[in-house]
Amino acid sequence: MKTKVKNLKNGRIVVETRAVGDEIEYIDPDDGEFAKCGAIGTFFTVETTLPRNHGTRYSAGLCDHPDGVAGNMNKSIRCHHGWRGTTGNRAVYAHGRRQVIESRPLSRGVGWRTVLSADLSPNEE
Repeated sequence: MKTKVKNLKNGRIVVETRAVGDEIEYIDPDDGEFAKCGAIGTFFTVETTLPRNHGTRYSAGLCDHPDGVAGNMNKSIRCHHGWRGTTGNRAVYAHGRRQVIESRPLSRGVGWRTVLSADLSPNEE
């Protein structure tokens, strides 16, 4: 999957996940959705550095744990914002508690476009 994340001026986030190459055959249209409309969770991104200088791959998700995303050193410490740790070639960042406003298939290609609300708890850790 190829993931693009756009931060909008109003605080909302747009996430587009797109199947590429052979992945297209394996996308279940009923289960390929990033998250259901109305769902609330901590939005997080993962940056994976690829070997041999092949760049960085990005992915994203919505963690439904009420205390946020776990860190990599101590899984019991969870937060809604900030760097959550780097293990090997993967860095995880939490971007606040958000609600899914819209989730629909892409107009072109195979994948989903999801719009997330502005941060629901900007003053929490």
